[in-house]
Amino acid sequence: MKTNYYFSIFPIFFSFLVNHSNAQDSTNQKIIDSILIETAKLPTLYEKVKSLTGSAGKYRYRDFTKKFIDKSIEISTIENAPEAMSHSYYSLGNFYYYKSQLDTAKTLFNKALDLISNVNSPSLNSIILTSLSGIQKKEGNYSLAISSLFNAKEILEGIDTLELSKTEKYNRLGRKSVIDNSLAIIYTQLADFESAVYYYDLCYNTSLDLKNPVVAGIVLSNKGELLMKMGKYKEALHAQEIGKKLKLEGKAPKRSLALSDLNIGDILTKTNQFDNALKSFNNALHVFEKVNYPNGEMSTLTSRGNLFINIKKYDKAIVDCEKAKKLAFTLNDNEAQQKSCECLYNAYKTTGNIKMALENHELFIDKKELILNEQNIKKITQLEMQFDFDRKEEILEAENIAKEKEKNIIIKSLIGGIAALLIIALLFYRLFRIRKKAAIKLKKKNLQIKTALSEKEVLLKEIHHRVKNNLQIISSLLSMQSRQIDDDFTKQAIDDVKNRVKAMALIHQNLYQNENLSGVNAKDYIQKLTKNLVLNYKISNHDIALVNDIDELKLDIDTIIPFGLILNELITNSLKYAFTPDTENGKIYVSLKKQKNGLILEVSDNGSGLPKNFDIKKTTSLGFKLISAFCVKLKAKLIINRKTEGTSVRLEIPNDKIV
Repeated sequence: MKTNYYFSIFPIFFSFLVNHSNAQDSTNQKIIDSILIETAKLPTLYEKVKSLTGSAGKYRYRDFTKKFIDKSIEISTIENAPEAMSHSYYSLGNFYYYKSQLDTAKTLFNKALDLISNVNSPSLNSIILTSLSGIQKKEGNYSLAISSLFNAKEILEGIDTLELSKTEKYNRLGRKSVIDNSLAIIYTQLADFESAVYYYDLCYNTSLDLKNPVVAGIVLSNKGELLMKMGKYKEALHAQEIGKKLKLEGKAPKRSLALSDLNIGDILTKTNQFDNALKSFNNALHVFEKVNYPNGEMSTLTSRGNLFINIKKYDKAIVDCEKAKKLAFTLNDNEAQQKSCECLYNAYKTTGNIKMALENHELFIDKKELILNEQNIKKITQLEMQFDFDRKEEILEAENIAKEKEKNIIIKSLIGGIAALLIIALLFYRLFRIRKKAAIKLKKKNLQIKTALSEKEVLLKEIHHRVKNNLQIISSLLSMQSRQIDDDFTKQAIDDVKNRVKAMALIHQNLYQNENLSGVNAKDYIQKLTKNLVLNYKISNHDIALVNDIDELKLDIDTIIPFGLILNELITNSLKYAFTPDTENGKIYVSLKKQKNGLILEVSDNGSGLPKNFDIKKTTSLGFKLISAFCVKLKAKLIINRKTEGTSVRLEIPNDKIV
């Protein structure tokens, strides 16, 4: 199996303790020089990328580690190695993620994904999707975040574990536990507590199987937060304490232990155990300040501020929440801004500082409304685009009226004759002014129309992107359902439906990735579809060869959907029924040719062939019924030929289906 370039099992769970100070500049330079020198001595690109990106992660993406990542990108680009480049850009994305520069991190994660595929680099693809989902969650796009996690999990589960080493199997299970934990966190935020508990339990059991007490402790801490939200404080405190004990057993980084102290402090505050809560907050804050983790400082200061309000130490509450507020605005965290402003409002109100209380209350309300309104941004954008289109119609109507007026003016001026020469001169002068103003106005309106059309194209790409994501969610749900079914017939039926959904999802993926939305590149689409089907159906003990002979052409969306589903059924039938486990040298041929009378699609194999009494008009097979129905939609002629070896199916599609 091809070795991937990912070396850390749990990147989003915890980070190591690293001190930051000017006194360390010379030490940092020595680290940089030492690692770059040692990396240069390594014989392969794989080892060099491992050394450079691994060092960046080891030092938790501090500023000086960017030199390691830049060097990794440089050597990967020179070698033109897509997987190495992908891993390097993923590492750079993590660098900016740790700096809370989420837009830059997301751009780099997507760039890393574009360089690889699920087939060639499944592990790395899954890892990047998992990290990308973290940004999508922070942006409030929970549906897309869940879709990314389901896709990442499906990719991992599709890896053939027989080809993996013991270490690779361990890493694969570790990454699955990361995904399950992330799903649990999102479902917690969506108040779907039943689903959240299900995924926490999956993750916890996997962590125990891996004999990883640190991860098991983190999962229990997260589950404890959920129990606290449910008001089950006793159970929540127990989970947090056991979680911290497991972290200590595994020698987790101090920042991870500090997060447990923060959670324990929150629960103790809820149960009025203020003295112990204050000790927990003080311990957590000391660590967060030492390791320079502003998110942890911000959360702890807000929690401690609310504790001070409970024990009527309002001045201390104001100091803490003002610091938390400043960090929240620096990190551009709307939820943290809302919580810190609420804390300050309560503290200032109690101390009689009405001005500051009102100021923070207004900010609290603004941030609360902002969080509620973020999901409506897309709808507002669509309304604005509709307004632009309506305005375009008004512009065209105004132009027609202006032209009609201009025509009337010219006719009247000619009828006036010689006696009206002066009037005509004045009218022409006026006409000149009107034309000049109309030209300027028309130029502005044309620019508005061009902008509206551009926005429409962006919206259409977004729609295709969302359709693709929704179809992938459906595919993932079908995969999950399939794994719960023991009946082979039902399981196969669900897998067939999943492949049909994937065939349609691939169409929408090609549409939103292309610059031109007029159609889908048939060659690219067929190659991806056939490759995915061959990987999904491994019927024979030997590889089934796939031979494609496809002309370069585009098909519109009304054609490519039935076309793709027909092709899906034909190749699926060959893979399922044409070959036996003992088949050797099995081949499937796919040909699409553009001819004078239209398109010719031919799918053939060298398998066992159709039964002698086969009649497509009488068959009860759902696959062939779908093929017949879609042929009618395409106005295509279907021809089935029985050969000495195998079967050939030929479709003749009229010319008007080509873009």
